[in-house]
Amino acid sequence: MTFFKRLFGPSRKEVWTEVAEELGVEFYYGGFFGRDEFIYEYKAWKIYLDKITKGSGKNSRNYTRLRVPFYNLSGLKFEIFEENFMGSIRKLFGNQDIELKDKAFDDRFVIKGNDEKSIQQFLCDIELMNIIFVQPGLHLFVDDGSRFFSDAYSDGINVLVFEDYGIIKDKLVLKSLFRMFEMMLDRMLKLNITEDRSPKFKMY
Repeated sequence: MTFFKRLFGPSRKEVWTEVAEELGVEFYYGGFFGRDEFIYEYKAWKIYLDKITKGSGKNSRNYTRLRVPFYNLSGLKFEIFEENFMGSIRKLFGNQDIELKDKAFDDRFVIKGNDEKSIQQFLCDIELMNIIFVQPGLHLFVDDGSRFFSDAYSDGINVLVFEDYGIIKDKLVLKSLFRMFEMMLDRMLKLNITEDRSPKFKMY
């Protein structure tokens, strides 16, 4: 074992390659400046894992990201992130979050969305709530292409996105994130939020 491996643990390339092998998919490592390609197929959908960098220079930060494009039949939009100071400030100004009537969950997370009843129905599944609850640094949202500088998607296509600050190199966490996406897709299908076919385009 090298000095750096003892100091920092296994590299992202090593861990992600192992996860890909256990999931039965290919992982193409992009290096420091290239683009990774890690695509996990679940039923009709393709779930993409990669790393992104936000900011520049000394203010740049790496994030781990999972994404899956889907047809949004209902127009449902939501965002889930951990409670923090800014979330408390928003509550003070009357922008109340959606609650699931589960104290531990509601105390930890802020949920925003465009349809309170549908979001509650979607998230109020004990197994799904449990797997969301254990994710570190969770930021989960539906992107319709209007966020920040995103290109707009067409034909009712949206993207379910998970982001977390830093590079996740824990195999159990990565596999649980894929499982979380599987469960969310299944629940979206059951509630007629989406359909069991994947948009015909590749994520970048």
